[in-house]
Amino acid sequence: LYVFPAVPASWQAARFQDVRTEGAFLVSAERRAGRTAWVRIASTVDSHLRLAPPFAGAARLIRELGDTRQETTVAAELLEVDTHAGEMLYLLPVEG
Repeated sequence: LYVFPAVPASWQAARFQDVRTEGAFLVSAERRAGRTAWVRIASTVDSHLRLAPPFAGAARLIRELGDTRQETTVAAELLEVDTHAGEMLYLLPVEG
């Protein structure tokens, strides 16, 4: 999964919400000042997510399922995780 793969550099702002993707994910994201500000992924079934993080450096990955919240920092060029139905994943740039 790629987020904003073909958005021209001249588009400083863009947003989309709940785009259904392969793997039964609903993906939302926002671009501000020419950079991806955040990505939200809702897993509608148990699945396997392959995502190219849209940030220049490391990213914060927040995973929420029910009352459980897990936060990690990822720096991979390709993020691969198994997901569960009802799980929400948030990807944010690491500032600094």
